[in-house]
Amino acid sequence: MIYFKLFGDFKIFVDGKQIIIKNNKNLKLLFYIISSRKTYISKEEIYEIFWKNMTRSYARKNLNVQMYNLKKTYEFLKDVIKNYRENIYIDRDKISSDYEFFMDNIGSNSLKALKIYSGDFLEGYEDDWIVEKRNQCRKLANLALYFHTEETKKVEILLEIQKDMREKPYVILFLNEIKKFRMRKGDFLLNLENGALVLLEKGNKTVSQVVNGFLKRSGIEHAKILNEDEALNLINFKNSNGEEKIYEKNL
Repeated sequence: MIYFKLFGDFKIFVDGKQIIIKNNKNLKLLFYIISSRKTYISKEEIYEIFWKNMTRSYARKNLNVQMYNLKKTYEFLKDVIKNYRENIYIDRDKISSDYEFFMDNIGSNSLKALKIYSGDFLEGYEDDWIVEKRNQCRKLANLALYFHTEETKKVEILLEIQKDMREKPYVILFLNEIKKFRMRKGDFLLNLENGALVLLEKGNKTVSQVVNGFLKRSGIEHAKILNEDEALNLINFKNSNGEEKIYEKNL
């Protein structure tokens, strides 16, 4: 079985063993084929994605070359992906991916799907079709979290997801005092035994801008920035009724 990890850093596992990725221009074609979730992909569809403004003869030649190079670079793909006259065939019984699992389960078992959502779809790649799928996954994950009623579990899932992400969508704060204030849409507040955990949506701002804006809005003077593991430890202490002293840090 070949397993493709498409969330966060791209990885390939063959029978449980991680394969060294050779960074070449054929990878994006492989990404598209694997994430299509189709058994047959028409070549016309691929031409429109990768060689839209080129002649069909040029597109056909490039696709054939890239397919040849893919299977030459990754020999385990020879019996999995077939280059037919009008279509690309994928033997779906021999492959699986975190993206496929996520899409199959996000509607029926969102908690199960969210646990495998370990980062943005194909981080570091900015092709239009990749960005479109990335935004779709973000939207589905956010909807699943929104409809999850248990706030602690929401925050826990978000932290687990963010651990493996290069670009951190949330700034994590610990407050020694529990105050009642209105949170902005997209932010989270979780009251603990000895304070509060706050997740602030970062957007395009710097960490300092996000934190200083929050402190000003809330009237709080001090907070401590945490990483994901520190925040998860606090939640675990909360769940087990343990206690942990965290000293505030001036920002």
